[in-house]
Amino acid sequence: PHPHPSASEQFTGARGTTTLFDLSEPMDSLFFAGAHLVSTGSQGRIVVRNARTHNWQTQAVPAITSHAHAGSLLLLGCRDGAIYYVDLEKFPLRMKDNDLLVNTLYSDPKKEPITALSVYLTPSVGTEPCLEIAYGTEAGVVRVLIQHPETVGKAPLLYQTYAVHLHPITSIMLSEKHLVSVCAKDNHVRTWRVARFRGRISTQPGAVLIRSKIQRNYSCFDFLNKTDVKRFEPLKESSSRTLT
Repeated sequence: PHPHPSASEQFTGARGTTTLFDLSEPMDSLFFAGAHLVSTGSQGRIVVRNARTHNWQTQAVPAITSHAHAGSLLLLGCRDGAIYYVDLEKFPLRMKDNDLLVNTLYSDPKKEPITALSVYLTPSVGTEPCLEIAYGTEAGVVRVLIQHPETVGKAPLLYQTYAVHLHPITSIMLSEKHLVSVCAKDNHVRTWRVARFRGRISTQPGAVLIRSKIQRNYSCFDFLNKTDVKRFEPLKESSSRTLT
């Protein structure tokens, strides 16, 4: 088992107290999910600091290759092709060791490593929002999953698969109106317009590809955060056959 983080040094200044924590091994990302501080490591470790109790909880999972969060839901994409989740609102703990409980949400049909993740919670329909997940794999496949409020407790349904990239997906974004994916080859970006009916993704007419473009001068982070997809023009038929 992984040791829990421990306070190694503490400094008190004019702006308050700063505490340094030793996580005992290299970590790749550090971010807030709601009020909770989360750190993940590619070797397969997740560490969460509970904002209410200030306790650290840790858990070992398969090698982490991507992550996303929305509301209190934290998703982890892993090298074994599975998406794992933690409900940070309930903050579940395992009975046998009182450590963080991490559950399996979905497994990729081909067990491909999950290299990019995005989660979108639709505006509430009734009492609960609809959970929509987009993810990309090492093989360049993009999949969209949906979990309706009435199916909570069951695995999300596979809504659509897009086998259009030839290289690993490095970043992905699902929003109310668009699905954007970026692959490792020259930051090749594909953008789809998402069709919805009463707030939920619709299969008729379904998502429409509106843009396919190389963005060599942008990082994936810069592109997904700075590009105004509303400016995109419809993709021409003649150009769709020459892009990979």
